Amino acid sequence: AVLMSNTSNKNKKTTASTKVSFHENLRTNSPSPSSESSESCTFSLDESSSTPPSSTETPSTMKTANLTTAMRTTTVDDVKKMYKSALVNYLRFLQSPSRQEAILKTVQYTLWLLSRFYRNKLQQSMLTTVSGEISWTRYLLRFFGWPAALEGIESGSWADSKGLGKAMAWTMVAYYPLEHLAYLYWKVPDAMPTTIPASIGTSFWSWRRSNTNNHNKYDSEYTISSTATTATCSRQMVAAPPSRLAAKASAWSCRFWLAYLVLDIARSMLAMQNVRRKMKQNNDGGGGDADDKKTKTKPPPNGQPQEPEQLQSDPTLDVLALGTMRTERMQLVRDLLYVLPAIHWSLPNWDTQPWLSDTVVNGLCWLESIVGLMQGIHNFRQT
Repeated sequence: AVLMSNTSNKNKKTTASTKVSFHENLRTNSPSPSSESSESCTFSLDESSSTPPSSTETPSTMKTANLTTAMRTTTVDDVKKMYKSALVNYLRFLQSPSRQEAILKTVQYTLWLLSRFYRNKLQQSMLTTVSGEISWTRYLLRFFGWPAALEGIESGSWADSKGLGKAMAWTMVAYYPLEHLAYLYWKVPDAMPTTIPASIGTSFWSWRRSNTNNHNKYDSEYTISSTATTATCSRQMVAAPPSRLAAKASAWSCRFWLAYLVLDIARSMLAMQNVRRKMKQNNDGGGGDADDKKTKTKPPPNGQPQEPEQLQSDPTLDVLALGTMRTERMQLVRDLLYVLPAIHWSLPNWDTQPWLSDTVVNGLCWLESIVGLMQGIHNFRQT
């Protein structure tokens, strides 16, 4: 019994020691959780920082990159095309003298209109000065209009009716030289003659300014006698101020211009009437006489009768006719807006005793310039 108890105690000790050594070996050989996590974390950070990016991209990434590049290329190309197109159209637009005049006129009267909204005298003066310089530029450009008027007399192409076209051209043949004369008397008075026959002076220049504030710097050098008799006047020459000579020449030019406006109104109305007639003929089946607008019968081939053929209207003619109608309507509006200023500038003393105020005259001219610019753009798009 004693021997058996000692043997069992030895086995228990051996088993206990074996368990202790097993646990110690397990503890020393297995890494701790903290060190494992730190090593794994360090590995992941090092891997993310040191691993180079993959050379192969996913299809979605490649599509996005290609799309971005294509958009940038398309945007740049579109901008270049728009720039080139705008430049070409601008140069084509300026090829017409009438469209150049429309731009200058719109800028001139727009600057005048802007000056009305400024309370600062200096700003008002700047705008009105630039507006006045543009007005003188338009005077200079009129030096190139007389040959066109001479050509209009020869061809009569200013209207559908040659007689009306020639009459319009004749008014401009008289208008342009008088405008040139007025410009020269205003700008270079020292180089222009200032003496006229007294018979004309007593009737045409029978005036004397009483307000010295309105005197031109050249006016004080000239006086006109109102006591000369007709017999004496027929043999004498009198001096007239250059500013008055310029104003009178401008008044006579505007009278011819007013005649041109009346003739142009008649031309526009006749042109619109002609367009309406052509549109009606086109819609009725291609024109012709009143009894032959709806149908047209072809000659029977081989003696066999044939059904009458219904004529079809041409939509292209309608589009062109509508464009012409719009142009003529805008021209009619322009002429009507110009009638009152033309009458105002045609009066004998329009500069000293104005019939209309500057606000009314320039306001009507501004409206006409806007309509004229719209007409120019419309005609440019039609070409």
